[in-house]
Formats: sequence, C-alpha cells, structure tokens
Amino acid sequence: MNFAAPRPPSRAVLFVFACCLGACAAVSTLGPGGNRDIASFMDVRFGRPLPQTELLYPLGDPETSPYGADAYTLRNVEVDGAKYESVVFEFTHDHGMQMVFARFAPGSGDAILEQLRKNLGSPVESVAGDLPDQREVTWKTASGVKISFDGPGRHLILIGPYGDSLEPDVNLRRQMEP
Repeated sequence: MNFAAPRPPSRAVLFVFACCLGACAAVSTLGPGGNRDIASFMDVRFGRPLPQTELLYPLGDPETSPYGADAYTLRNVEVDGAKYESVVFEFTHDHGMQMVFARFAPGSGDAILEQLRKNLGSPVESVAGDLPDQREVTWKTASGVKISFDGPGRHLILIGPYGDSLEPDVNLRRQMEP
C-alpha cells in the first residue's frame, strides 16, 4: 500500500479560509466606556504591518498608493454577505495598517449599511437618500477610527487612529476610478 503525505492546501483554499475568518473577526468590539469600536476589517487590525497582512491574504497585490504609502489590494471579496470589488489596505511606516478603501459591488450597500448601524449605532453625520446607494454616512469611534459609507460612490472607507496622513489618498483613489 502506498500512503502519500497529505498535500498542503492550495493558495486559493487558504485565501477563502482567510476570508471566512475575516468575516467572523472583530469588525466591531466594545471600546472605552462600553462604546462600540472598530479594531479591524477582514481580520486586518489597525496597526498590523504589511508583511503580516500578506501572510493573512497571500493572493493580494502589494502596491504603492497614489500618495506614496505602502498598500495591499484584494479583489472580489465577500464579507458578511456583502461583495467588494476591491479592498485596499494602506500602511504608515510607524503605525502599520491605518486605512481601508473598499469599493463594494452594486446591491451590497444594504448589507454593509445594516452591519455598520448594528455594530456602531447612530452615525455622527448622515446625508439621507431613499436608498442605501444614495446615502452618505459617517461615524467616529472612541479610539479615533473614522468610518465613511459613501453609497453613491460605493465606497466604505476606514481611517485608523494614526491614519490622518493617508487621507489624501481617498480623493486620489476616487479620481482614479473609471
């Protein structure tokens, strides 16, 4: 009888497994004083360095952001019932991952907005439209994370507590889109 050693899982299997873990990860946690807070997105915590993110999602693409920061892009990702065409993590040299710029697929706005409201409660600012695709909603957490849901642009943007230097990339990325 020939017994072969088990084959290691393929990169695709590892990627799908990591996405599933990310969906179950701490997208929302309780912050100081019991306020809801966000510590991560798809299991990439604020402060995580780029090399650790590459290990977590080996099928992503390293890049340089329009403003010059290190970035890592995932394409065609599904998280908590929402589909994202792209998810870009941006990194500062001193504080690791500090920005998420995600473009969600048409029809995913409802699921994303519902999850944000469930996890974060009432927003700080809201420009209401009749449909989620028309709404612009902003939250700011106790730890300093800023979350923006841009329905018309189909963007979900998270800026970490040390991510102010990356904010120019938001407009640059929007301008670069078709």
